[in-house]
Amino acid sequence: MKNYEIGTRVHDHCLNCFSNEQKVVEVVSKEFSDRVVETLWLQCTNCGKLHSRLVQHDR
Repeated sequence: MKNYEIGTRVHDHCLNCFSNEQKVVEVVSKEFSDRVVETLWLQCTNCGKLHSRLVQHDR
């Protein structure tokens, strides 16, 4: 399971300018009985647009 922290840079395409690098600005975690789902709020390092992405991890 990869831990995402605020300020970490991730490789994900921006939907606005198609840049390949974004920075994590917030991580919201929700735990279920068999997995953990995290909502990552990402900010593009090129244009500054905010995006969200769901990531799930099995226990």
